[in-house]
Amino acid sequence: MTIRFDKRAALVKIESSYGTDSVPTEGANAIRLMNGRITPFEGEVQEREELNLDMGQALKDLVGRHCVFEFDVELAGSGVAGTAPAFGPLLRGCGLAETIVAETSVAYTPVNAAFEGLSAYWFEGTNKTAFIGARGEVELQLDKMRKARLHFRLMGIFASEANATFPTPTLTAWQRALYATKANVPTFTIDGYAVTANSLKLRTGNAVRYLERINRQEIPIDDRKPSWEAVIEDVAISTKNFRAMVNGAGVPLAVVLGTAAGNILTIAAASCQVQPFSESVDGVDTMITVPANILRDTPDFSLTFT
Repeated sequence: MTIRFDKRAALVKIESSYGTDSVPTEGANAIRLMNGRITPFEGEVQEREELNLDMGQALKDLVGRHCVFEFDVELAGSGVAGTAPAFGPLLRGCGLAETIVAETSVAYTPVNAAFEGLSAYWFEGTNKTAFIGARGEVELQLDKMRKARLHFRLMGIFASEANATFPTPTLTAWQRALYATKANVPTFTIDGYAVTANSLKLRTGNAVRYLERINRQEIPIDDRKPSWEAVIEDVAISTKNFRAMVNGAGVPLAVVLGTAAGNILTIAAASCQVQPFSESVDGVDTMITVPANILRDTPDFSLTFT
């Protein structure tokens, strides 16, 4: 039977013990996917070094097989202050700690050790690929007049593949994303100045890789270099001198998405070093694409849902 390209599903769950299948279920761990795709045959291809008098191909082996899984989800709170959003486990698998204050807030901040892992089941029709110990990185995306979203790139240790029943996911915990509009983004400031923006992309910048040695198999997070990039309207230097910020001292970024309790996201980074930027045109307006490195802090940045 042909596998329909649009018949895809994913189940993902935090592991209580790294690299041990946490057995995600369709009722509790389904993802509301957008643009999901998997690369199931990552690894090293080794040729069998056999002496042969003839020309031609020799057998090859795939060693250290692992998977790369990329997808988008809608960015929205849970709808209830103090309740984690449905994608909370995914953020935890990207090196972010989850801190819950009951009935008040849920915050995600980077950690430097004790990274959590994810078990994931990926379905394409009745074809099921399972991988474990997954970790990765995430990019938060706000684009004018578009849904707020998170783009995830996870890497996991291959576990199994088989024919299986396509799941019936329970997706009631997943909320509809807000669009990036004037009404839905009441705050967007760089160094305290309210910018007029087309977009924001904030990246965790995690360096992940597949690592296998005798008695060790892992997807480590080796480093983190978070950054963001905003496309904003240029203004007179006398109004706000963005040029003076380039490679200067760190400045704060503050963005608020949403206005209703349970679906307010505050993005905060206290110290960001602006990098050289470029110009573009939107209609008749001069825009500047401002990249910035988020400097080491405690925490580097925070995503807080209230």
